[in-house]
Amino acid sequence: MSLFRRQKKPDWQDRFHLAEDFRELERDPAQYPVAMEGLEVTGDSLRVLLEEFCQTERPMLYLYLPKEEREEAREFLVQRLGRNSLNILDLSLDRESGDFLREHSLVRFGFEHRNYAYVFQTEVLARIEGEDPVYLALKPETIFQERRSHQRYKLWPDYEAFFKDMAVLDISQRGLKVFTEQGLNASEALENAVLSLPQVQDLETGDSLYSGAEIEVPRAMVTYQNKQGKWKYYGLLFDREWPDEDTKKLNDFLLALRKCIFLGGCD
Repeated sequence: MSLFRRQKKPDWQDRFHLAEDFRELERDPAQYPVAMEGLEVTGDSLRVLLEEFCQTERPMLYLYLPKEEREEAREFLVQRLGRNSLNILDLSLDRESGDFLREHSLVRFGFEHRNYAYVFQTEVLARIEGEDPVYLALKPETIFQERRSHQRYKLWPDYEAFFKDMAVLDISQRGLKVFTEQGLNASEALENAVLSLPQVQDLETGDSLYSGAEIEVPRAMVTYQNKQGKWKYYGLLFDREWPDEDTKKLNDFLLALRKCIFLGGCD
């Protein structure tokens, strides 16, 4: 790693003006409670994946900050994909992510692309000179595609589902992601909260693929927390078994969404 950095250092100095060089600091790798696992993406496959992801309308990375019982995330926008580096803009309003990058030599980022989740470890080398908090990071050599036994379905804004009055961003058989202006006590489990699922309709035929339902969720645990401006984002895991009839309601909803993915024309 040190040899690689020495070889590439002149290119970075010629191309960027650095406001801070983190390599001059004494830093240790960040410690995460769970190891990275999944399908390893390397070489040309990694290059193609990053190029596709960075060409999307809003290529968002999530910096993971390890906490005692969960991981919090901060949003970063990829501004530039270089041959050996990434320029990433910190979108968070607090200073925690900047302080975290100064303190740790290796940190973990994640992103979502084509309905898959990816995670990788890298070193953020410096902060680039300018008004915005833009950081220079090494392009990873390995990215892990996370294995999911349950497919996740994007809901908002096409489908207005709510969990305890919080809008649902996406959902699977195991959990969901919500956003709200109100703070959620993430240290406590949510018990017997109501999940409201919307109607799913075929626009071409007018047929109802799903009539909507309300499900009382026995318990949901917060596993993810992210704050962006006035909005707060939470990931929740369903960690207790549901009654068979409620499981069927959710599965029927997911089946209707799956039909929309393959057939198109649903609302």
